[in-house]
Formats: sequence, C-alpha cells, structure tokens
Amino acid sequence: MKGVGFWRTLPKPFFTLAPLYQVTSSDFRQVVAKQGKPHVMFTEFVPVQKIIGSPETRAEVAHYLQYTEVERPIVAQIFGNDPSMFAEAATLVEEMGFDGIDINMGCPEKNIVKNGSGSYLINTPELAKELVLATKGAVSDEFPVSVKTRIGYHQIELEEWLPFLVAAQPAAITLHLRTRKEMSKVDAHWDSELLGIAADMTRDTNTLLIGNGDVVDLDDAREKAAKFNLDGVMIGRGIFGKPWLFSGASPPLLERMRVLLGHLELWNDTMQSHRNFVEMRKHFSSYVSDFPDSKRFRVPLLQSNTYQEAKDILLDLISQIESGVVVETM
Repeated sequence: MKGVGFWRTLPKPFFTLAPLYQVTSSDFRQVVAKQGKPHVMFTEFVPVQKIIGSPETRAEVAHYLQYTEVERPIVAQIFGNDPSMFAEAATLVEEMGFDGIDINMGCPEKNIVKNGSGSYLINTPELAKELVLATKGAVSDEFPVSVKTRIGYHQIELEEWLPFLVAAQPAAITLHLRTRKEMSKVDAHWDSELLGIAADMTRDTNTLLIGNGDVVDLDDAREKAAKFNLDGVMIGRGIFGKPWLFSGASPPLLERMRVLLGHLELWNDTMQSHRNFVEMRKHFSSYVSDFPDSKRFRVPLLQSNTYQEAKDILLDLISQIESGVVVETM
C-alpha cells in the first residue's frame, strides 16, 4: 500500500520507543536495541528550518540525526509549521536513509508552541493537514509519514481534531492521551470511549493507531493494546533507567550497573564531542535507584561533571556489588 512503508510489516500489537529530547539520542537507542529492541525507534525531534539551512546550521543538528543500523527501523521526527520547509526537509531526511519521517504535533513546551509548532498545530488543523500532505508529496511512495499528537489543546477535542489528520492519510498516528494544557500533570486518559472514537475514525483507512502515555512496562503495553484494540503502543518515560524494558526482562543489579557503564562508555565514544554531559546525567537517577545504599552512589553520580568522574564511581559501585558490600535487597 502506498505510503505505509515498513509500518505494515510490523506484528500486531507492535511497541515503539517514544522520541524524548536529550534522552533518546543514538547512544541510548543503541543500548536499548541491544538490551531489548522495540519494533520502531525515533530520533529526538529536529526543527525543519535547521535541516534545510546552511551547512553550518545543518551541522548544529547533525548529531540529533545520527543513527546506526541496529536501530532500524528508525524514524526521523521533525517539527515546524511551514509546508514548503517540511517538503524540503522530508526530501533530505529520505536521502539520509531513514525508514520514515514523523511530524511532531504534540510537544507542549512553550518555546515550541509560541512559534505555532508542536501541539499548537491542534489549533490550526487545516495547516496541520497541509503539513502532512506536503511531507508525503515530497517523498517516494514507499517512504512513510506518521504523526505524533495529543487529544486536544486546552481541552479534549479529539472528535474535532483527529479527522483533519486522518484525511491526510499518514501511515500511523500516535495519540498521547493528554491535552497540551494537562502537560504530564494528570494521568493519561486511557478511556474506552475516547479511544473508541479514534479507532472508529481510523477504521477502514491505511492509518495505524498507536496509544501513548503512562505506559510503565511491556505487560502494561500489551494489556492496553488488547483492551483498547490498538495497532501499537508507544512507551516513553517508562524506559528511563530500563533499556531492557522491551525484552520484558528484570536483570539483577550487577547486570544493570554493567549496562549503565556500557551506556556511559558509548556516550563518551559517540556523543561527548557535541553533547553536554548533563544529558548523560539524566540517566543516572533512574538507573541507580531501588536498592539499599543507592543514594550513596546516585548523589555523586548526579554531581559528576565528566565521563571519568562518573566511570570511577560506577566502577567502585560494581566492585562493591561483586564483593557483596552492596546488595540488591536487604
């Protein structure tokens, strides 16, 4: 089928890793792929104007578009509000070898919505539809275009908003089940009536429906996919400190800390020249928790400023686990 690409080759239900800015960079995605690979991964979102800009401008965002073969299928997520820019950026993204392109219509951050991008596009549905159509028109028939969005801006308005997206026939729509106003301050609206509306709209189309929001693990994702008759489920914050999440495994403490050490080393090898160490520190609190004495190592890790500082702390922690000084449970 035209424009669906790899999406129609996936099993049902399928499970995807959400694009999370300054979290799901290529180094982390590679760790996830090794520990328990989801069916689809996405890059962090990138502004279209940077992709189509000068060589200097493109260089500024090149690291956000890094990927390796183990991450496939890998989808580039972009944002903006100009159809002509989307078309130009889409052509370049396809040339970069990605497996698809995803349009961010869900980011709630102020600096994004004030420019009419991200979740603000819910307020301009005709423009949102035009963005999808312009992107699809710029790429080959086999290259899929998908969308990630929310169920409303100030309030739930799915019945008014979603038809504009469905009319543009993207390969997939990921629904984050909160409004922009709600941010992440309330529980996601996993509601049969709400998702039933979305399912009715996408039924008899080539558009797959993916649910997202507060999914804690693979079992939870499977349950939600079955209960709400979804094609797939996207997991975001549930992945923090658990790159093995999509495998369904629960590795012991020693193995978890060795995975973290490997993640740190990969970050140093591939990211340290153009990314701030603060981004790596975001992972420490999630990895180093839920065991006695974790605070003794977590605090200095969160205060570390260099790769070597963090590595020394982790090596000490691993040594103390191996010798039995630090244990997983009391």
